[in-house]
Amino acid sequence: MNHVIAHVSASQFDTFADADAEPFVGGEGCNRAWWYQYVMGLPRPFSAAAARGSEIHKKLENHMLHGAALTPDLVQHVTKYIPSADLIKSRAVLVEKSIGLDVGDTGIKLKGFVDLWARLRIDDWKTSSDVKWFKSKEELQKNTQMLIYGYANTLEFSQGPDFVTLAHNQLLVPRNSSTVTYAQRTETRVPAQDTIKFWKTTAIPLTQ
Repeated sequence: MNHVIAHVSASQFDTFADADAEPFVGGEGCNRAWWYQYVMGLPRPFSAAAARGSEIHKKLENHMLHGAALTPDLVQHVTKYIPSADLIKSRAVLVEKSIGLDVGDTGIKLKGFVDLWARLRIDDWKTSSDVKWFKSKEELQKNTQMLIYGYANTLEFSQGPDFVTLAHNQLLVPRNSSTVTYAQRTETRVPAQDTIKFWKTTAIPLTQ
């Protein structure tokens, strides 16, 4: 049977290539897991941790886009990382920005949504059950998903020897809890040209 892939996402690239990710839903990133899930179409179990992360993400999105009230834990730990209402209203910062990239001449389209998108800046919300899964600056500089988002941002905004800021707003949600108990922001600046190089020499070859 021939399996044709019409589009991929940055998280799919992570599943295929990233062996250092938190075992978030059933295991570490690997190309066999990617094949079973995205080519064979076999369902992957949706863990309680994933459900809690999605719930928190939705609360933040509703707050930024619709002014919905935040729970006390988010007010205490996360408010400082949320862009102002004026920045969002003026569209200087976009929430859940849709992106689409042609993956070389493969006929495959990369599609996705970036949590927070601004000129030469990408922010992503991440929930983890242990701070040991929080990314360092050095890890962000090599993170597949963030470099792909950075490349998309570079295509829209870069006009030369620019830098793209990549940031994880990392939220600690202990196991068997739905409450954020700690938050840490990690960010790094990557040369825009490095994101282009990554896309051409690493991301595209993964699809071939």
